[in-house]
Amino acid sequence: MVVLKKKSIFLLVGLLLLGLVLVFIYTGFKMRKGDVSKVHIKEVVSTKYSKEELEDALEVAIHYFETHFNGCVLKEISYVGDEKNQDYTDFATRNGAEDVIVFTSNFDVGLFGGDGSLNRGDTYTNFNWILVKKDGTWVHVDHGY
Repeated sequence: MVVLKKKSIFLLVGLLLLGLVLVFIYTGFKMRKGDVSKVHIKEVVSTKYSKEELEDALEVAIHYFETHFNGCVLKEISYVGDEKNQDYTDFATRNGAEDVIVFTSNFDVGLFGGDGSLNRGDTYTNFNWILVKKDGTWVHVDHGY
């Protein structure tokens, strides 16, 4: 039977505890949702969409950010406007959808945020969110520049 010295036991227990703490910290950061608590929704007038349609689509875009952009903070989001939105009609066609709507946003990526495709600690501006309407429901289909 091996007899461990007190120093060895303390060292072993200390390393195990440190390992557990690091695992909890890492998984805690990875599991955080995107922060949408203080997002500023910039209102843009539309002749194409009603206020309710814009709000429904915004809700989908914001929810997507919250559930997929862990550790990021959404600062501002707004509809791109009727004229610029027309540039994205091919997304509706490609997705067999009735309509398309595009939002642009600004957000910060935390030091532990993103999925590896974003630069940690950076601010992204004019980042697009592209949604299509299928069977009367807005669905996220793409995002980026």
